[in-house]
Amino acid sequence: MEWNKNISKINLSGQNLNEFPKDIRKLRNLKKIDIRNNNIKHIPKWINELTRLESLDISNNKIETIYSNIGDLKRLKVLILNGNKIKTLPKQIGNLTQLQKLSLANNKLKTLPNQIENLKALKHLNIASNSFDKLPDGVLKLNMVKQLWMSNNPLKYSVVKLVETLPNLEKLYCFSNYSDNDLVADYKILSQTKGNSMEILKSIKNGKHTSNTMIDKTKRKKIFISYSHKDLEWIDGVTESIKSMAFEGYNIEDWCDTKLVAGQDWKDEITKAINESFKVILLVSRPFLASDFIRKYELPLILEKAENEGVQVCPIVVGPCRFKESPISKYQSVNPPEKPLNGMNKNEQDKQYLKLTYDLEDYEN
Repeated sequence: MEWNKNISKINLSGQNLNEFPKDIRKLRNLKKIDIRNNNIKHIPKWINELTRLESLDISNNKIETIYSNIGDLKRLKVLILNGNKIKTLPKQIGNLTQLQKLSLANNKLKTLPNQIENLKALKHLNIASNSFDKLPDGVLKLNMVKQLWMSNNPLKYSVVKLVETLPNLEKLYCFSNYSDNDLVADYKILSQTKGNSMEILKSIKNGKHTSNTMIDKTKRKKIFISYSHKDLEWIDGVTESIKSMAFEGYNIEDWCDTKLVAGQDWKDEITKAINESFKVILLVSRPFLASDFIRKYELPLILEKAENEGVQVCPIVVGPCRFKESPISKYQSVNPPEKPLNGMNKNEQDKQYLKLTYDLEDYEN
């Protein structure tokens, strides 16, 4: 591969790579590397030569070992290692004092080095779907952390002290599939909660929530999808992206009229779904903008909810159309309007769906 030596970011996701291309070593101005969804087994030892690197995403590969020289990347702010086979991290991880986001979900970790406590700038930590039976001591000293994912871990550890030790913690995700007998009492309660469980944690701390308290598992966060039936082919990409977040403990339910069943009053069901939704995704195209039902009924109701109740509107442009001239153009689209999904290859489309999930990460705000 050949790159301009002055480029600052590269995206090599989903390229079926078995190793980092050696030419990357020459790109000394790189700030961001995205090399997700490949078959890479090792991070090259020369990675520390990329001294300007700020973001490194190696998720969903086959990495087993992280070398100590990862700690030489002193400017690194984002490190994503989800979906690998990592069993340990080197103590030098504590040298990444600028790190703000560390994602380690879906690996084989049982503990973390004590030096993790040196990551004083860390705000986002994801250790979901590993083998932790207690929180590493270093994690309890990361007092800048605002978001903590620890879903699907067999924790036999009281987590109430998180309220005191992590004073800036705003979001805590604990939903787990482990049986109740495997978990300590307070974590047992939190593990049944999909989505942010901080309020429940605080109520446990204050003695207002016990293991006998009924947890409402039916409470969901709903997203309404508005589309033209001529664009039905794009529904699966959106719904699969939303459902993929359930693995991390997010509890988001998508709704579109494909869920209507015989005998239901379809107009009433659509109205109900819009009223229950915190976000609306619009699949915008020429047929969408030409639809009388969407223009005269769905959109006025959606825009009223957005104006009066703060419902979030998220357009995705799926085909060339007059989006910029429409009243919904004031809402930021996931993809640039001049680059609709139907003009992209599958890999480019998948990147837009992924971008959509990142937009949904803060759905509880």
